[in-house]
Amino acid sequence: MSQVRIGVIGLGMMGRHHGRLCQSLDAFDFVGAVDPQGDQYGVIHQGQVFSDTESLLKQGIEAAVIAVPTHLHYETAMQLREAGIHVLIEKPLAGTTEEAAEIVEAFEGSGLIAAVGHVERCNPALNEMRQRLNKEQLGPVFSISTVRTGPFPARITDVGVVKDLATHDIDIVRWLAGEIHEIHSVTKHKMDRQHEDLMVAVGLAGDNVAVSMQVAWISPIKQRSVTVLGEKGALQADLLSSDLTFFENGHTSSEWEAIQQMRGVTEGNVTRYAFSKSEPIQIELLRFKEAITGGSDDDLVSLEDGLRTLQVAEDLIKETQ
Repeated sequence: MSQVRIGVIGLGMMGRHHGRLCQSLDAFDFVGAVDPQGDQYGVIHQGQVFSDTESLLKQGIEAAVIAVPTHLHYETAMQLREAGIHVLIEKPLAGTTEEAAEIVEAFEGSGLIAAVGHVERCNPALNEMRQRLNKEQLGPVFSISTVRTGPFPARITDVGVVKDLATHDIDIVRWLAGEIHEIHSVTKHKMDRQHEDLMVAVGLAGDNVAVSMQVAWISPIKQRSVTVLGEKGALQADLLSSDLTFFENGHTSSEWEAIQQMRGVTEGNVTRYAFSKSEPIQIELLRFKEAITGGSDDDLVSLEDGLRTLQVAEDLIKETQ
């Protein structure tokens, strides 16, 4: 298969990883990157680093990763649409649902591949979990709980914890259970910023699956986990290590009545699965390339999906204002 001539716009926390991988993967002919502040992390060893997107476009790219700050997503996406460039836009799709809807409309019917970088869908643990859920390993699913906490990343200045962190988990819930049709939240402002830094949300998704999401920038504990509880037990994914563990409901009873009452459901076997693990961003980029070169785009997160996730995030913020 021919290589795709690609560039990366923005060399921050996510863009530097896209740049690193686009240079190393045989699927791409890396042309260069754009960042007004230059290559601060020293990751670009091929191509050039430009100060503006127009200069990159003059090099004849076919595709680009948009990894600029969220408030610049709209402007950059529209510029690339006008130039006829395939795009992978880091999440969230845009700063507002209005801008996101315009991006969706602009790319609709264009013949261009356009996707949103909800990279957790490429996490090996979540892919393994979804396959097992589709095979009904847990039976009927009762609940999905997500936790995404850690210290404040000083790089984020234009959005709060809901649009930056919770959009990951909103997308995960929608991907695993179906659309979120009821959601309620509590947010907190504990730092001297206009945006929220903690959120706890509960709701319902899909076939009345109970949902809980906790996200925070004010925790000393960095945690990324998804737990799905069903009739036959629970699957828990650690998204930092890409480990997946199955906590099976047991089939034996205890003669020690006090212990049996305390534990409730009988504890069964605990299994940590072994499966192939690749870097999620690498998986995402290769799926993007495959779609550009005529393969399936089924595994990409569509712009419509990105818009819907952003709508849920804005609903969560508005509810607490």
